[in-house]
Amino acid sequence: SEQIMAWYEKGMLLIKEMGERQVTPSEAVFNTLLDICAKAAVRNDGRDWMSNAFDISNAMHQSDTPPNKATYNTLLDTCAHMAGRGCSSGRAGMATAVRILDTMRKEGIDPDAVSYTCFINVARKEGSREAVDAAFGVFKGLPKSKGMRNKHTYTSMIRALSSVGRWREAVGLLDGARDAGIRPDRIMYSVCMEAVGHDRDLVRELHRRMLQDGITDDSTTRKQLERVDKYETSTLRRRDSSIPPLTPQAKPPPGASDKGGGLGRGVVARLV
Repeated sequence: SEQIMAWYEKGMLLIKEMGERQVTPSEAVFNTLLDICAKAAVRNDGRDWMSNAFDISNAMHQSDTPPNKATYNTLLDTCAHMAGRGCSSGRAGMATAVRILDTMRKEGIDPDAVSYTCFINVARKEGSREAVDAAFGVFKGLPKSKGMRNKHTYTSMIRALSSVGRWREAVGLLDGARDAGIRPDRIMYSVCMEAVGHDRDLVRELHRRMLQDGITDDSTTRKQLERVDKYETSTLRRRDSSIPPLTPQAKPPPGASDKGGGLGRGVVARLV
């Protein structure tokens, strides 16, 4: 943490010295400093790295070096790492993220999938239903065909919805990703399985679809499945001690695929 702070301070001194010598720092110099802020924000050392990031952005304007897409995406990334940290969050939060997106558009810079992924992460870290509602509204307005949504954007939105209990919409985004030409991966399935952990049938259905997509288990998905199986077994045994342990479901053969392309009819019907 102290080393990162030393890099930041040296970088700011370098920019000041370049200004005194009438040398204009390049976008790369400023963006490297911004990247330091974003990486430092991950460490949660109590410093307000969002304010430091804005200081760099202001210095860019003062030196007539126009911010580019990488600049604003890194500001959003810093905001996402800082949001939801109470007093140490500083100016990080949805209001700031909305302002950054608006500034990008006003300056003729089109936000991309990275921009929107960071924006959604701000909502998830802030943790309020209002923030997630706002992010979901922006997400639903994104065209599927212009590269504004990718696997990370969908994963972030699924995580955000799951964090506020909106598991129906989270699970529905698995099919939404598929419709957009993005194959759901293990992380998407795992987040959804965690979100519907209260419903053993849905967990099993999601797990079955994951395997049919040719995605193998990892330690997290195995534990999620074992947890609901143990829960069901213990519940049944309290009702009737003569009921034997449940037999685990057989896995489909490697490489099996789901020709249907979505969750089963029964699950879809329960999500509508």
